[in-house]
Amino acid sequence: MNAKTEGPPRRLLHNPWIVLVLSLLTVGAFSVYWHYRANQRLRSWGEEVRPALSALAISWGALIFIPWLLSCATTAGRVAHAARTRGLSEPNIGVALLLLPVWGYAAYLQRYINRIAAAPV
Repeated sequence: MNAKTEGPPRRLLHNPWIVLVLSLLTVGAFSVYWHYRANQRLRSWGEEVRPALSALAISWGALIFIPWLLSCATTAGRVAHAARTRGLSEPNIGVALLLLPVWGYAAYLQRYINRIAAAPV
C-alpha cells in the first residue's frame, strides 16, 4: 500500500512539521517511532538497515550516547545515499546532527524522505 491509500495517521508522518511537533509533545518518544519507520522505508528502497536495531540504539542507546549518535548519523547517511542514487539533492549530515538536541533532526530528514518517495526510481 502507498501513503495515498492509507488512513490519516500514516499521512501525518509525511509532514515534517507534524514530525517535529509530535516529537516535542511526546518528549522524544515519537522520534523513536519515526526513526524505526524511516529506517523501514529506507530498507524498502534497498538500503542495508535493521530498523529495530536502529530504534533500539536511539532509545536505550541514548543512555550511553555513542550508539544513539552513530544510529542518527548512519540514518542521515542512508537518506543521503538514497537521495544521491535518485539524482536528488541530499541532506547535509552535519546540519542533521546539529538539529538532534531540538528534535529537528527527524523533521529535517523527513523533508528529504518525502522528496525521495516522490521521485521516480
